[in-house]
Amino acid sequence: MITTVLNTNIICYNKGEVITVGFGKNLKRIRKMKNYTQQKLSEKLNIPRTTITMWETERHEPGSTDIIIELSRILNCTPNDLLGYNMVNFENSEKIESQNLIPVLGRVAAGSGVICEEDIIDYIKLPHFIKVDFCLQIAGDSMEPTLNNGDIIGIKIQSFAPNNAISIVRIRENEGVVKRFSKTANGIILTSDNPGYSPIIISPSEWENECGIVGVVVGRWQKI
Repeated sequence: MITTVLNTNIICYNKGEVITVGFGKNLKRIRKMKNYTQQKLSEKLNIPRTTITMWETERHEPGSTDIIIELSRILNCTPNDLLGYNMVNFENSEKIESQNLIPVLGRVAAGSGVICEEDIIDYIKLPHFIKVDFCLQIAGDSMEPTLNNGDIIGIKIQSFAPNNAISIVRIRENEGVVKRFSKTANGIILTSDNPGYSPIIISPSEWENECGIVGVVVGRWQKI
């Protein structure tokens, strides 16, 4: 059985149409379900109530994964619930008529960095509405609990990424990692979801000459 987790805030399918809900709407829905007011939640986080309002109206997002983790602890949910991941069971994927055959090109580090492999090690059949260019297999635990060792991730090729997006990043020419990408005035910060790993900080000159974004992660496939 293969379970798919979409990383594009897709939370449900309705008569063949994809319905999307972002972080703010997820937070509002879960907060109300747990009987928290904005004021009560802001007091738990020790932040202004207006910050919660800005999150829920999607005018702003939390600045770090630590806040997401703390929110999930307070609201007794998972970070995936807040970020909009959704488990879609494709155990009977052979019944889906229109499929694409996507190559798994090798492994990428969820750790301190390894050389990316580029040989095709497998293929995955995916419904046509899941748009990925290629897949990689996770090696390491730095992105747990979001991405686990052995997971297959789907990549959309692009040379840019929004802040906090889980991305495939090329560092030191041919070394690749999967991290959360953030661009600041002082350079690039690559962050793990596993708090046991320190951020990778890249200066503007090093980023310009030796690094780059390969693509963003848009899905995860887990054999269970």
